Amino acid sequence: MSRVKKSIPNTKKRPLTRNIQIMIAAVIIIIIAGLISILIVTNKPQNPLPASVVKAVPYSVYYPDTNRLPINFSLIRGSIKVLTGNIVVFSMLGPNNENIIITQQGQPASSVISRFISSTMPLHTLIGTPVGTATVGSYNFNHSLRSIVSLPVIHGPWLIITAPANINQGLLMQVVDSLRPS
Repeated sequence: MSRVKKSIPNTKKRPLTRNIQIMIAAVIIIIIAGLISILIVTNKPQNPLPASVVKAVPYSVYYPDTNRLPINFSLIRGSIKVLTGNIVVFSMLGPNNENIIITQQGQPASSVISRFISSTMPLHTLIGTPVGTATVGSYNFNHSLRSIVSLPVIHGPWLIITAPANINQGLLMQVVDSLRPS
């Protein structure tokens, strides 16, 4: 009678190999999560508003996110002011030195906004934005035609943006879309 030698498989290597695979996968996941966190932190818009301005008014002040502004548009940092009545105002420059003025205040009753629109810009267009419906038109200021955007932010302030009449309306709306709350 011959004896057949049965070989016993070496099972010790498989769990060790599986444990190494799990560890490598965990390290890769941690590295990916870290890279995503770094991207989120570095792409977070930097709030250019002085803390004194943010604290001076009872609403979230909207500012332009430089990562979302059209090319060659910039905030004039020295222009940021709080006026009487909790009105925040600041200026921006476009690529051809267009002066864009952004004012914001606590949102009044909708009837006040409606009267403003009907008296200031009877011809206008409504454009949906992520934060509310913008009314876009033009008005005559000191015998000079200007573009104007009225944007009552949902649960936020009332923004009024003015710019030269010849500004590209698409670029003006990109400026509007770049605005973020403080």
